[in-house]
Amino acid sequence: PGYPVLLQFIEFLSGGPFNDRISEQAAVLTTWMQTMLGLTTPVLIFISLMELGLSQKLSLAAAMICGLIPHTAIFEMTILSESLSLFSLVFTILLLIICLKKMLSGEKSLWLPLITGLAFGYSVLVRPNNLVFYLVFLAGSLVAAGVHRIRTGKASCSPHARMSALILLGMAVPLFCWMCFSYGNKRGFTLTPMVSI
Repeated sequence: PGYPVLLQFIEFLSGGPFNDRISEQAAVLTTWMQTMLGLTTPVLIFISLMELGLSQKLSLAAAMICGLIPHTAIFEMTILSESLSLFSLVFTILLLIICLKKMLSGEKSLWLPLITGLAFGYSVLVRPNNLVFYLVFLAGSLVAAGVHRIRTGKASCSPHARMSALILLGMAVPLFCWMCFSYGNKRGFTLTPMVSI
């Protein structure tokens, strides 16, 4: 539902009618927006890799490879969710990297993990299989929390567990809103318009 919601917003901006078909103006605006997302995604990859400590040359090479993949350019010109899905996932990963760096430096933040969770939730609403990336992150956080307990000998909640809980809380907000909306309209909980849970 994340992509159709964006299409409806673009249709609203273009002044077109709300129906099952997208207007010509909205289609042009959508491909323009998807092109901007496609151009921004390699920049986000570059920043993410630099944040992880990779060299500027390796980060630039990875960003250029992403920018030169022909399929991404083709998807930008098509009314499909691939461009938005890739952008939202890379943006979420960048936020997650920044969250982890702040946590490791000892900074406590409430809003950044919540915003990261919101971005994760939206990414899942754009493409439900993006949930796999959150599950990998959650498993890594649980391992890190276990290592923290073993090293410190404390049974207290580790910074990893706190951050994971805040991200999960942020992620739950858009997913819960969609689930309530779909239950109200379809009398059943669904994650996508096609598949029920």
